[in-house]
Amino acid sequence: MRIESDIIKTVVVIAALVGTYAGVVFWPSQKQNQALADEILNKQTELEQAPRPNLEPVRGEIASLRAELRERSVVLPKGNLHDRVLHHVSDTLIQRGVTLYETSYRQTKAFKRFSMTPIDVRFETDFVNAFEIIKQIENAGPPVRIERMDIVGSEGDASGQVEVTLELSSFFERDQGGQR
Repeated sequence: MRIESDIIKTVVVIAALVGTYAGVVFWPSQKQNQALADEILNKQTELEQAPRPNLEPVRGEIASLRAELRERSVVLPKGNLHDRVLHHVSDTLIQRGVTLYETSYRQTKAFKRFSMTPIDVRFETDFVNAFEIIKQIENAGPPVRIERMDIVGSEGDASGQVEVTLELSSFFERDQGGQR
């Protein structure tokens, strides 16, 4: 009898645990899942009934932006340009009256559709002339981008001389045989 009584108590405890689990965890989560499913269905219905936006103005704007991008695109020259860029920088400096300067280039970096050669330039001149030189280097010669520019002057220097250090990047279309 004792065993039958223990079996009955065990079944009652298991039934109570299962009932408690079902009432506290399972059914509330099922209700919450059903509520979320109903909300998703309602939102899908709202989305299907919502008016479609008119994309024609956006398409026109995209077309005009693409046209503007084509106009602004720079056609990169073929071949390694670091020598041409160095000549342009040197010519610009000499034309602007700077005779003491340093130029050098570093290892060319090859990317998928173009290559880039870092070029370092250092010179001294007056402040106004420095910006004219920088403008001419950036806009009048082979395609370059100024990566870094340091202009250092001295407070006590009455002449207004500044030391300019430029890190340029020269861009060109990849030349399979011209890699350094």
